[in-house]
Amino acid sequence: MENNKRSYLVFRVRQEWYAITVSSVIEVLHMVALNEVPEAGVLGMMTLRNRPVKVIDLRQLFGSPNPEYKLDTPIIAVNTDQGAIGLVVDEVDDVTQVNVDDITVYDEEHIEGVFRVQGRMIFIVKLAQLGNNRPVRV
Repeated sequence: MENNKRSYLVFRVRQEWYAITVSSVIEVLHMVALNEVPEAGVLGMMTLRNRPVKVIDLRQLFGSPNPEYKLDTPIIAVNTDQGAIGLVVDEVDDVTQVNVDDITVYDEEHIEGVFRVQGRMIFIVKLAQLGNNRPVRV
């Protein structure tokens, strides 16, 4: 029955909990110096494994008007169909396994599903939607 389980990295943005598939995660790192980019919705560009990667602040995307940036602010580097991107979040929690039967489809702009773990409602983020911005030429 292991085939019916999916692994997710759980993280917090504001007061809500979100998840992305573990298989899409490249690495979790702390805030780095970003290069400015004149692209709406993109916080900046970072270098990850000698490649330029755009960084999106999920806190801003999900409604936080003035998020604070500290040296320990997490960035989750992920692979999308359009390439790697970095996601700035408030907190990275843990990896959890979820039975696919426990996932409810929830098709919104940036959310594809929802599940409950330990009394928490966790929203699954649509990575393809986040990576859909125009590619930046560097």
